[in-house]
Amino acid sequence: GINQPMTNEQKQHQQLVLNFLDAPTGYGKTTAIINKVNREIPEGYFGNPKRFLVVTPFIDEVTRICKETACTAPIGNKSKDIQTLLADGENICCTHSLFNLFSTETLEIISTGGYSYSLIIDEEINVISDIMGNKTIRNKENPSLIESYSKKDFEILIKQEQISIDPLTKKISWNDDYSYDDGVFDDLRKRLEIVDLFRFGSGLIQMVKRELWECFNEVTICSYRMKESYLAYYCRLSNIGINYQHIENGVIVNGYLPLKPKKLDRIKLYPDQRNKECSYSKYWYQQNIKKDFISKAAKQLTADFRKFKETFVPKGVDKSLYFWTCYKGYEKALAGKNLSKNKWQPCNIKATNKLVACCIVGYFVNRFANVNVKRFLKDTGGIIVNEEELALSELIQFVWRSNIRTDDLNDVYVFIAADALLNNFSEWLKDE
Repeated sequence: GINQPMTNEQKQHQQLVLNFLDAPTGYGKTTAIINKVNREIPEGYFGNPKRFLVVTPFIDEVTRICKETACTAPIGNKSKDIQTLLADGENICCTHSLFNLFSTETLEIISTGGYSYSLIIDEEINVISDIMGNKTIRNKENPSLIESYSKKDFEILIKQEQISIDPLTKKISWNDDYSYDDGVFDDLRKRLEIVDLFRFGSGLIQMVKRELWECFNEVTICSYRMKESYLAYYCRLSNIGINYQHIENGVIVNGYLPLKPKKLDRIKLYPDQRNKECSYSKYWYQQNIKKDFISKAAKQLTADFRKFKETFVPKGVDKSLYFWTCYKGYEKALAGKNLSKNKWQPCNIKATNKLVACCIVGYFVNRFANVNVKRFLKDTGGIIVNEEELALSELIQFVWRSNIRTDDLNDVYVFIAADALLNNFSEWLKDE
């Protein structure tokens, strides 16, 4: 029998479950995705409504997946083109940034178009965040004003009855009786179509709507160490079930396997702890690196990295093959004779193979959860964020962009500035 797309009523009664394909970096998740699409979309699929939408972080991955499967990538005005492709029942591959802009109209096409779309997302997308005052997440295609809203703006919105805020859940609703077309607040109205917003603490919590997942016949999200991720917390908060999966011989199968990446013995950690009292948190950066001032501790950090390259990394290794990270916005200030700005990478980088030649890694941050998101999860869902796990997972992803991804036999030399993080990583490497 052909899988008929479910009616909305059937979807209501059915528990929503997402597949979490949890496998270490380098275990062939993208290959497994390609195999799944090719196996489940047989030749001449006339009469079979099953289709795939594959979402991946980078455009070169989109190109690769389209080359190796029957998927098509949207072109031109991509938000419009993807609607056409969905209405035509094409198999599609697009980037995270395009997927994050899906409008109610796009979701409507998926739900009612007569095709049964399965969604596969390679690497986690951002499902919960605090967007107020966060200038860095502005989308260049769709510049948004919300990030610069103030407390006063919300007071005006409530007073004018343009929005209401649920006293219990803090969820914001737009008052549809209010016709309003001036750009400033229209942005909020549009955003509320795509995401749920909560006025919480001093911030604005943005969460992906549950309805997004309900449009799809099946949802699979592929990443590593997902048990204590924001995505897992989000599912718990939104009453969404999780079905863990892993890879066997290039095929996705059900069940959780607590695997580690291969070749761990190739990682050589610099043990020589310098500034033990420095946290290297965002706050530390704000205090130590200002417009016209760089503290002694911050200068020491880059000097230590140079010393690590000169003394710890063996003579034969090309010292120019390195990449490093610090919080975005501080890379210019830190770069200089000890660090090239061109070799900086964002600390949350994932799913790229462009750094595989590098055998030297500098990690100058220790990430902590956003305080407002942390409180929101605790207050609304009783969920305690495991910050050590989040920081460690991000570090592992970062280190695995290096030559360790390949089958080369090179050692990879890693400099971790934060003492606590170095110890956690070192324990994790030893832990069998």
